[in-house]
Amino acid sequence: RKAAAAGEEEGGHDETSKPGITERKDRQEEWSSLDNFFKRFNKVLLSKLAVDKEKERLQKENRDLQGLLKQYLDGVSVQPHIMEAANPLLVVNGRVNITKRALARTGNGAPTVVDGNHMAATQRIS
Repeated sequence: RKAAAAGEEEGGHDETSKPGITERKDRQEEWSSLDNFFKRFNKVLLSKLAVDKEKERLQKENRDLQGLLKQYLDGVSVQPHIMEAANPLLVVNGRVNITKRALARTGNGAPTVVDGNHMAATQRIS
C-alpha cells in the first residue's frame, strides 16, 4: 500500500485511473466553459444592439421635440428676423403659418367615407 500511495504522490495517478478518461473530461469541461462564455457574450451583444437601437430612437425623438420647441419659441418671440420668417402663431386671413409633417395614409390612399343615410339611421346626427 505504501508503494501505491507513493506512486500517487509522484505521478498523480494510481493504477485504476485511466488517462484517456481524464483527458476527455478536461476537454469536455473546457468546451462547456467555452460554450458558457459564448452564451454570455451573445447575450451581452444582443443587449448592446437593443440599447443602440433605443438610443437611435431617442435621438430621433429628441430632434423632433427640439424642432417643435424651436417652432414654439420662435412663435412667441418678437424679433425682426423671426417676424420675417414663417410664424406658427401668426394667423393671417384664417391661415396658420406652421410647418407640419404630412400624415401617411394607410390602405389604398382613399379617405374613409361614411354614408349620410347610415349616420341618420344610427341617429348619430340630429
